[in-house]
Amino acid sequence: MRQNPRRGEGYRTVSVSDSNTISPLSFAYFTAMPSARRFLPVVAVFIMGMLLVVLYFDHFHNPTFHNREEWFDKHEEPAKKDEHTQRPKSAGNGERKDGAGISSERDTRNRDSETVIATPPVDTCTQYDGGQLKPCKHRIGKMLQATDGEKLHLAVVACGGVVVEAVVLLKSAVTLTTKSHVVFHIFSELNQLSFFEKELNAWPESVLERVEYRLYVTTYPDAMKKWKDKFGACASQRLLFPLLLKDVDAVVYLDADALLLSPLDKMWNYFSHFNSTQMLALAPEHEDTTVSWYHQHSQIPFFRPSGLNSGVLLMNLTRLREVNFTGTIVQYEQEYGKKLAWFDQDLFNIFCHFHPDRLYQLNCSVNYRGDHCTDMHRIPKSACKSAEEHGVSVLHGSKRAFHKLSPFIVVQNSFREFKLGSSLTTLLDSMKAKLAKTRYRQCGFMYDAFLKHIVELVKKVQPS
Repeated sequence: MRQNPRRGEGYRTVSVSDSNTISPLSFAYFTAMPSARRFLPVVAVFIMGMLLVVLYFDHFHNPTFHNREEWFDKHEEPAKKDEHTQRPKSAGNGERKDGAGISSERDTRNRDSETVIATPPVDTCTQYDGGQLKPCKHRIGKMLQATDGEKLHLAVVACGGVVVEAVVLLKSAVTLTTKSHVVFHIFSELNQLSFFEKELNAWPESVLERVEYRLYVTTYPDAMKKWKDKFGACASQRLLFPLLLKDVDAVVYLDADALLLSPLDKMWNYFSHFNSTQMLALAPEHEDTTVSWYHQHSQIPFFRPSGLNSGVLLMNLTRLREVNFTGTIVQYEQEYGKKLAWFDQDLFNIFCHFHPDRLYQLNCSVNYRGDHCTDMHRIPKSACKSAEEHGVSVLHGSKRAFHKLSPFIVVQNSFREFKLGSSLTTLLDSMKAKLAKTRYRQCGFMYDAFLKHIVELVKKVQPS
């Protein structure tokens, strides 16, 4: 044995023949000079650190990982403020008697001529009557048959694996909306409509009598067939509502992975805040421009400063038809096609960028997402102050929050397990008990904000 003059430790001399009995890595280690051998662990740690940095930037700065839940659906389901006007008034069939079409000079493009859109072909379910899309299944509750009063229209598009979540969304709407008549417009694949019919018909008659539902197969004109699978399955269907729902004046659209935490009336009331030019209402993609995907990565003109999220959307369809919204969107798609990372949401952003006078901007409390409470630089503070102050009206489970964030999971499961027709106190007590266990988890500090509107509703409906 030879002595290490610096440490007084022995080390053996390795001969070439030893390479036959030890691994190449061990052979290299033992044959290295003692001074060099000391730096090998440091080099290994440095290399591992660089790999982690590369993985971090690839994951968190790749556009496909940002801000839209449809990316997950697509990859996991490959097989499948001025003078205010009155709120939209329905005349039995939902038609509006007012609504001015306003053109904007901000967009210098020539949009005077309407884009010609061919009528989709008739199949076993998709039928047109005088240019109006007819539902495949249509059920009207007894109370709606006997009244010409105002109806609240809620639309949802659900293809693939989100149909179960869509039913829970509809259930949250009828659970909390007890004083108004609701019309559901449900768009899905032909082979999934029976699922919705079965689930809805299983509701108690006391609920169904104040509900009307219309089931449509997802429908695209020939010129837009390619839109169907852009980004999320069928997500672009909402762009065609002015074209497809011609007998409807106004509609509230919610993504399938959303939940109402307040009566639908609260959302509907925003239409009464529209001035004479406004026809769309959306919330910002983020309240902080420093973390906004649009601010950092977008290659399209978007609504400043941080873009818009289209998961919660109010549409005055009468006004949108008058300004040829669908034809305008077609032209935007042709111009910016390859730059549309989020497709339908990007098209809404482009439209509102060139026509800001047509947008009524909602606050984040009506489109509250996991992004608002999982930013590690903010916890335990929320990025949505209006939700903390006034409560969450719509909980949006984008980026699979209903599968990953405990408070979101608890809220959805509470609605899923709630028996329609039961006391709202039952729902509130269940949700309170379960949310209390998530207080110290991500987004758990929003406990009170998630419950605020339900607590107020219970006090009104069932005063002590």
